[in-house]
Amino acid sequence: LGEFEFDSPYWDDISDEAKAFIRQLMCVDVDKRLSCSEALEHAWITGAKNDKDIHASVSEQLKKNFAKSRWRQAYNAIAVSRQMKKMVLNSGATTTDNKDNSPGPEKSAAEEFF
Repeated sequence: LGEFEFDSPYWDDISDEAKAFIRQLMCVDVDKRLSCSEALEHAWITGAKNDKDIHASVSEQLKKNFAKSRWRQAYNAIAVSRQMKKMVLNSGATTTDNKDNSPGPEKSAAEEFF
């Protein structure tokens, strides 16, 4: 109950003080967990132990996460596009079956859409 880990490589550059702070916030026992005021007064929050610059590692991780997000968005856009194309093709098949046999070239719904 209440188990968690600081997985590598994501937490490698995070200080022991920061990890201790998180452990205190995540404590299942309410009596042992930090209150809001205690958390705000914690040395890690107030900057009393601000001796390590993690900007580079945080920036790198944000870039990786952003890249994953962009790939996910691209995949979703393609999936939606394909689904819409299927819907149009299916609706085009049913509308051409119901059309009268009037002369002249006609475009299917799929041809008009794409």
